[in-house]
Amino acid sequence: GMYVVLNTHHEDWLFDRAWSATQLAVFTRLWSDICDIFQSRAYGLVFEVVNEPHGTIESDSVAVQALNRSAYDVIRACGGYNAERIIILDGENWGSPASLRATWSTVTEIPGGGDDPYVMGSIHYYAPLALTHATSAAGIDTPWTVAAIRVSFDGVATWADGRLPIYVGEFGVNWNQHAGVINDNVRDWYAAVASESRSRGWAFAVWDDGGWFRVMRRTDQSFNGLQDACVP
Repeated sequence: GMYVVLNTHHEDWLFDRAWSATQLAVFTRLWSDICDIFQSRAYGLVFEVVNEPHGTIESDSVAVQALNRSAYDVIRACGGYNAERIIILDGENWGSPASLRATWSTVTEIPGGGDDPYVMGSIHYYAPLALTHATSAAGIDTPWTVAAIRVSFDGVATWADGRLPIYVGEFGVNWNQHAGVINDNVRDWYAAVASESRSRGWAFAVWDDGGWFRVMRRTDQSFNGLQDACVP
């Protein structure tokens, strides 16, 4: 069945000013309210604490740890389905593949200590940036290798040590920003990221903003081959 991921996403007040105890208090209250509202919703609803920490806390492990710890504690204590609801943790630096181990040196330091079976770690994969965030139409021809994806994912797997399921929460290419047409280089990249995720038993989700990173065209529900690339 379908799972819904609910996260804090465009919390600019977290990212555009100096980190403070006041911000943590507001964030904690936010998650307390979310938990109260959705505590009776079944396990198909998943909570992701904070999407892509960046800005003033981009490299602030202390702040990112505090945000995840506070939300985790609130969610688990809230009651209802929240005691065993899946919680997704993101590391610093936009949730990059190295973010989890940059924020927590070992998996045992995450909320739940690596022993909570209902916690997942999230990474976002956008490499190489010359392809995924191209600045011209020619960018969609940028070369890439499966080996590079594997090296990046292997680093995550080694850190997780079999104790934390991984969720590739975003990957995508801005092919529709400049090129306006998609090519096999882009399709093959999507397929490779999906395949490498699947081979490790990792959950994954493409980033589809309906515009630059479009996967499905809403007007006719067509996919430009990306559906078959990600779900063969």
